[in-house]
Amino acid sequence: MPVSDSVLFITTVLASTESFAIVLVLLSLYMVLKKSFKEGFCIACGIVFLLVSVWVLKLTFAIPRSTDALVEVSGYAFPSGHASGVMFMAIVLEWYFRVVLQIRQLLLMQIALVLFVLAVGYSRLYLQVHTLDQVLAGFLVGGVVGGSFQYYVRRFSSNRE
Repeated sequence: MPVSDSVLFITTVLASTESFAIVLVLLSLYMVLKKSFKEGFCIACGIVFLLVSVWVLKLTFAIPRSTDALVEVSGYAFPSGHASGVMFMAIVLEWYFRVVLQIRQLLLMQIALVLFVLAVGYSRLYLQVHTLDQVLAGFLVGGVVGGSFQYYVRRFSSNRE
């Protein structure tokens, strides 16, 4: 199934690990400025832990990238940094929309986030820069770090002064 260049741009360049980190760092700083230091700190710790986890896993497994990729990429392939980053970002944004903004149409936002996560994962497969197991492993890493974020932010938020 052909994918448009604009969809690939969004799911590859705009949805890069660096972009996720920038968005989440800005959200973390915003939370700190809004006097929500603990929540901002949890986001920042999650970002650092996710980036270090992906880096360590890539070095540990040292699985080379496909030579048949449709775009030029470097570094190791396992796990997918895009997949882990988008999963973590989706979990953090879902928390932000649900808890901080208290959005009433949360289901629509959750569906949009799930679709975005799946689109990024599909783009990794379509571009042949990752295999399915690499994308799923990325989703798992991002989900575990995101779940840890949810646990700690709930724990720290319930201990407010």
